[in-house]
Amino acid sequence: MSPTPHTSMNRFAVEVIHESPREIQFTSIVDGLHAGTGASLGKMNLSLVEVGSVEEMRSLVIHKESGRQVEFRVLPEFLATYRDLPREELAAAGQRVLQMPDEEIFVVKVSP
Repeated sequence: MSPTPHTSMNRFAVEVIHESPREIQFTSIVDGLHAGTGASLGKMNLSLVEVGSVEEMRSLVIHKESGRQVEFRVLPEFLATYRDLPREELAAAGQRVLQMPDEEIFVVKVSP
């Protein structure tokens, strides 16, 4: 059994910052960041920063020792399709999203 990403690395080695409007559909991304990295509020290496618009939204994962970072931004096309779906369509939409390649959901930028 292979380890999940956060169990195979030092959970304190990264700082994770999610910048988004204070709306559940955007702040819930923090749950995925926690699951994927092991960063948490309790370890003081996960934070949520409020920004004024969805166009400013991004997630950063920073390796503390090297300063290297990965930035994720959700694509406008993805947001336009999935942003305000009626509650009864969410389960089916979630299944579609699970099958999508990452490139159709967000842009990733790696900085040295």
